[in-house]
Parts: sequence; C-alpha cells; structure tokens
Amino acid sequence: VAISDCYSLELSRDPSKNLQDYHADSPRQRIELWTPGAADGTTKFKWSLSSQTETTKNFFHRMQVLSWGDGEPIVTLDAVNDRIIIKNYKRDCDVTGCPSIPLDRFTDRTTVHFVVVIFSLKGSINYVIKDAADDSAALLSYSVKGNGK
Repeated sequence: VAISDCYSLELSRDPSKNLQDYHADSPRQRIELWTPGAADGTTKFKWSLSSQTETTKNFFHRMQVLSWGDGEPIVTLDAVNDRIIIKNYKRDCDVTGCPSIPLDRFTDRTTVHFVVVIFSLKGSINYVIKDAADDSAALLSYSVKGNGK
C-alpha cells in the first residue's frame, strides 16, 4: 500500500499541551484545514474520536474550514451538548439547518471525512462524513453554495 502525505496528531486532556502558539490569549486544540494557496480542492482524512470526549454548551471546534479573507471559520465540525454538528458560521443555522447527530453515534469508530471546497463568492463547500467500516451511508453531510449574504 502506497501512502503519501500521512500525518498523525495527538490531542491531550491536559489543557496546557498540544496548543497552537499564536493563540496565547485563547489556546486551542483542533484540526484546521487550509487548501494550499486558497486553491480549490478536495481533502480526505480519517479520524477517530474517543467516547471519553466531554462536551459542554460552548462550541468546541473539532475541525474547521477557514476563510482566507478574514481568517474566520466558514464551516466547522463541533462537539456541543453531547452532539456532533456541522455548523456554518456565515449563515444562520436556524434558517438553513445545520445537521447533527448524537455524540455516541460518532465516537469510538473511524470516520472518513470528505471536504470539497471551491473558493470564491460563488464558491461552495461540500462536507460528508462516513463510517470507515460502512461507507454506504453518510453519518453527516452538508453542502452550501454562494456567499450566504
């Protein structure tokens, strides 16, 4: 099996470890995906989240697609109130709907994430998450086009 661009990361229960240096006022642990040079592209990765993961009513980005313009999140995968939710920060979830599932349907399994991004005001994001053991159906999916304004 040929593997290219293989990455491994580890997050810690210790809030003083595995932190991003540039957020000294609010250190964070999470996966951030940036397409090189803001080029359109597809990112695919596998990931497993432990059932020992705790949530609160506050957002906890597990992954995010960031805007090259303002550096703010566009679409995130959050763990909140014992749920996993794909949230769009440029649109109102109460209006457009942001898909979610119970946290226990997501943890202790390997998930495969497909993120397709086309950058521009008329661009799009398509994010699909499947169970690696059974990819016949999506656990979560979200698709959006346009600038959302």
